[in-house]
Amino acid sequence: MRELPVAVLLTIAFNCAIAALLTLVGFGGTFLENLVYSQSIGLTVLLVVHAGWRIAWSGARPPAGPMAALVALGILAGWLGGTALAAAILQQSWRPAHSGGAVLAITAAAGLAGTFFFWTRERAAQLERQSAEAQLRLLQAQVEPHFLFNTLANLQALIGTDPRRAQAMLEHLNGY
Repeated sequence: MRELPVAVLLTIAFNCAIAALLTLVGFGGTFLENLVYSQSIGLTVLLVVHAGWRIAWSGARPPAGPMAALVALGILAGWLGGTALAAAILQQSWRPAHSGGAVLAITAAAGLAGTFFFWTRERAAQLERQSAEAQLRLLQAQVEPHFLFNTLANLQALIGTDPRRAQAMLEHLNGY
């Protein structure tokens, strides 16, 4: 769950860029209106996909097919729910058919781009964790023979000078 705040911040930044681009190309509406729609749609997509991922797969990496279906559901929910939310915030009448195809296309493109970004980011983090774990196992495999060698050398020295301590050390080694 700790990656959700980062994902929200990145999504907000991405949504701001979409709103600016839509305003620059004259898609319609003011920057504020485009910003409200972009944030409402984008955050709805993020929350549907993220919540579905966490609920269905407990944060584990989901299979590609079901994840694609979840993303499609998130895009649909973002398009319908996000536009309804934005219309309510802006006190406009909600008409999903009005600019529906264009808004849906933008939502789909942005949703797929965002999903690809977070999917590859998650995969890179997973590979980094696996690499760190493999390095730790390698280090442990190198340290354990040195530990055993040093313990046996100490036992050899104690046998001649303090057999009782050598016996206790051998018992501790067996317990370990």
